[in-house]
Amino acid sequence: MRILMIGATGLLGTETAGLLSHDHEVIGASRKGPALTVDFSGRESSAALNPQ
Repeated sequence: MRILMIGATGLLGTETAGLLSHDHEVIGASRKGPALTVDFSGRESSAALNPQ
């Protein structure tokens, strides 16, 4: 299963992504850090996560 983890670079996100990544494909998203950069205050950033 592919999982989009919002807040993947935070304390809980890091641990949760680590646990889930054993059995699933985890795609990390965060406002800053090594994950995908996303800011849900605007449509452009969230639309870029799922290009069609």
